[in-house]
Amino acid sequence: VRSVRTRTKGDYVIDPRYVGWVAYWDLMVGVLLIFIALSTPFEVAFFEETKVDTMFVVGRLIDSLFLIDVCLQFFMAFQTDDRMLGLIWVKDNRAIASNYLRTWFIVDVIGMVPVDLILLHIQQSDDGQGVGGARREMKFVRLLRAMRLFKLLRVLRSNRLLRRYTDRISVPYASVELVKLIAMLLLASHWMACILGIIKMNVAEPNWFSVRKSEMVTSGYGPLNSVGEQYVVALHFAVMTVTSIGYGDIVPQNTVEYMALTVMQLLGGCTWTYVIGSACSVVSALDESGAAFRQTMDRLNALIKEKQLTPALSRRLRRFFEHTARRARIAGYTT
Repeated sequence: VRSVRTRTKGDYVIDPRYVGWVAYWDLMVGVLLIFIALSTPFEVAFFEETKVDTMFVVGRLIDSLFLIDVCLQFFMAFQTDDRMLGLIWVKDNRAIASNYLRTWFIVDVIGMVPVDLILLHIQQSDDGQGVGGARREMKFVRLLRAMRLFKLLRVLRSNRLLRRYTDRISVPYASVELVKLIAMLLLASHWMACILGIIKMNVAEPNWFSVRKSEMVTSGYGPLNSVGEQYVVALHFAVMTVTSIGYGDIVPQNTVEYMALTVMQLLGGCTWTYVIGSACSVVSALDESGAAFRQTMDRLNALIKEKQLTPALSRRLRRFFEHTARRARIAGYTT
């Protein structure tokens, strides 16, 4: 009988194949990774100060859960590829700890640095350093704000979690790949919008946002004071960049913006090309039997035309191949 904890050399090991709660834990960690991938760059790009609010409390709760996950990884059996035995599960505690320390431990620790608490402490302190000290402190604060993006390194674990979770459920490969491609496209657009927000916050005016803001005020659309309005404008430009549309209503205003947007256009073009190419490949493989049947019918029609067969015989041949393909498909389900 397999137990929740497999005892190996006197220590405890969690085997994710047979421990029921591991699936729910992986699902929760996956949801938290999605939240981090969306919220962290958004906060860095569109919020200038760290406040003790709902998002701050949720962030600290997520950090606590990831700390628990780090502890669990030292006891979680992992799969490796052995040259002689193939894929095997390692259940030795020393091997598990060594593997985790060499792979994901540094990434997880960097992602758990309490940057928000440090920023909150700096904002609440009054050191009286004068104008020069305030400028140096502002540079340090901006550096710390950028360090919050290190939390995005946790997203790299998503492939491992997705692979381990899909092993437990029956999901078509094509469906999983299409969902991953859509998520990649949406995430790339969101991150590029946040990059535009970071540029808006750190580049002196006139910049892309100040010019666009004045244009919209002149047109009577409003001053774009809310964070939501600013994000929508940035997302609009990011989607145009990723999909290579480029309406031209948002234009860079300085060298920094030209350089940043050039890189974004290159990355966006590569992302769009990869997504479209991969999606076409996945969709074409969704119905292999249907594609093979259509090719057979095309060859049959070419044969009928070349041999000039009678209409009656042509109809009998088409019905025969349709019936044969249907029986072969049903036989494939039962074998």
